[in-house]
Amino acid sequence: MPVKSYFHQGALIDMDPLVYDGIGATGAGEAPPAHWLIHRISDVLNGLIAAGLTLDSFEEYADSNREVH
Repeated sequence: MPVKSYFHQGALIDMDPLVYDGIGATGAGEAPPAHWLIHRISDVLNGLIAAGLTLDSFEEYADSNREVH
């Protein structure tokens, strides 16, 4: 279950350390705040369409190498 809404407006502020290997950081100390903005697919595609892009198809794929395909 998602923790934050996909339709959240404004920045999300995360105080947890940013960890790239999927394992929690131990002894990493405090992290500076990370600011995240959600860019919905509709926002991106509508901006591209407004700029004159024509789409013939659109596919999405898993973005994590830890996901089972």
